Amino acid sequence: MPRIRNGSIILFHAGTEQTAEALPALLEEIRADGYVFSTVGDLIYKENYIVNHEGRQIQTGNM
Repeated sequence: MPRIRNGSIILFHAGTEQTAEALPALLEEIRADGYVFSTVGDLIYKENYIVNHEGRQIQTGNM
């Protein structure tokens, strides 16, 4: 929890009992710290950008 910052991506593995048990408390604590959640898809620029082989978004100009 102390390493969470604005823009952090938190990966949870689905289908494990431990994740299902821990998730509600973790989300509550993160929200209490003032953070909000969105999907990775919401964070990716869609127009005039590509995602390169390193996963970095690169502006391409007007396509």
